[in-house]
Amino acid sequence: EIEKNNDKYRVIGGFISPTHDYYVNHKLGDLGIAAVHRLKMLSLALEDNDWIEVSPWHPNQQYMQSINAEVGYIEEMIH
Repeated sequence: EIEKNNDKYRVIGGFISPTHDYYVNHKLGDLGIAAVHRLKMLSLALEDNDWIEVSPWHPNQQYMQSINAEVGYIEEMIH
């Protein structure tokens, strides 16, 4: 959508970053699905997609990270 509505940007890829188990369990309690399973489901769903990747960084951190930490990781990943 960004690319369609603005010639200033060109979309070259995308990523999905599941959140940390702590956040999921806080929101959903026993209904929460563990990060390892969410990552596997996303990887399987996107295995034939050539421009969206699954980022395991956030759910694999020992503690839930701030959005700034995640943005920092993303910047490192794309540069």
